[in-house]
Amino acid sequence: MPPIFRIRSILIIAFFILFWVSAFVDILKNNFKKNYKLIWIIVVVLIPILGAILYFMIGRKQKIIKK
Repeated sequence: MPPIFRIRSILIIAFFILFWVSAFVDILKNNFKKNYKLIWIIVVVLIPILGAILYFMIGRKQKIIKK
């Protein structure tokens, strides 16, 4: 495999890992209505990439905003 493909693969994998970690950290830092925090942690851990995408699309709207 040429080096450019290895570098590209490493960058793609690193992007997905950072995306997953950022979703996980965001869930842990914020408060949610009811017990949605536990549900989102389970979703993101069991379905890493899809769970993180779903969290950023749907879950962020369920946070309790502190004023």
